[in-house]
Amino acid sequence: MNKAQEEAWFGLFLGVPLILIPCGVSIFISYDRGVSFAPLVMLAYLASMSFLPWLFRLFAYRNKKQVTYDERDRLIEKRAALISYFFFWLYSVIACIIPWWFTGSKGSVPVITLPIILIVGLSLFVFIRSLMTLILYGRGSRDGK
Repeated sequence: MNKAQEEAWFGLFLGVPLILIPCGVSIFISYDRGVSFAPLVMLAYLASMSFLPWLFRLFAYRNKKQVTYDERDRLIEKRAALISYFFFWLYSVIACIIPWWFTGSKGSVPVITLPIILIVGLSLFVFIRSLMTLILYGRGSRDGK
C-alpha cells in the first residue's frame, strides 16, 4: 500500500468525521446560543484541516533518494480529484436549487442551512476523492501496487 492509498483510507474513515463532527457541533451551538465565536472557530478549524495534511505531506514524506510518486499516481490523483469536483459541483447546484424550490420565490431559507450545505459538500468531496483513489488503485493490478 502506497502513501496515496493510506491517505485515502485516512480520508475515508477519519477525514469525513473530523470535518462533520466539530463543524456540526459549532453550527448547532451558534444556532442555539446565537452568533458568537463559533463561526470563527469553525472557519479556523476547516482551514487547518484543509492545509495541515498538505503541509504534513510536503515535509514528512520528503525523501529525495527514493521515488515514491510516479506518473500513474499523478494520473490517479488527478482523476479522483476531477470526479470528486464533478460531484461537488453537482451537489452544490442541487443544494442551491432544492431550498429555493421548496420555499418558492417569496419564501425564506433559514441561515443555518448555508453552513450545513457547505460542511456536507466538503465532506462529500473528501469521501468521494478517497473512495475514487482506492477504486482507481484497485483497478490497476491485483496486489494494489
